[in-house]
Amino acid sequence: GYLQSLNQEDGLIAEIEFRKYHFESMLKWPVDDSRIKTIRYEDLLGHEEDVFNEILSFYGVSWPERKIGAYLSDRFSADKNHDRPRHIRNPRPKQWEEYFTPKVKDYFNQRYQTLLERLEYG
Repeated sequence: GYLQSLNQEDGLIAEIEFRKYHFESMLKWPVDDSRIKTIRYEDLLGHEEDVFNEILSFYGVSWPERKIGAYLSDRFSADKNHDRPRHIRNPRPKQWEEYFTPKVKDYFNQRYQTLLERLEYG
């Protein structure tokens, strides 16, 4: 109800505040740990089968299990599930660029520029 009472710009700023603990947790991710593989959302979309195969190979999953993973990643790909109910209305990456006004972008950058740089978005 609170978010619905706000205009879109102030609602996005409120969402950034609501996600504060998520962003702070992400700042603690061990990005230089060779045992961990980080995948960016925009690199996954449209390449689900390849990316999941890369992830499963990275973690030493057997060939038969990788084939199952490839099948499932293709079957549940956001691009191929237009008729299924889902919580993601539109899986297209970089939608934030349409909604982040200069005020919202500045608000986010003041708090999380380090996170953007750490995850190579900066």
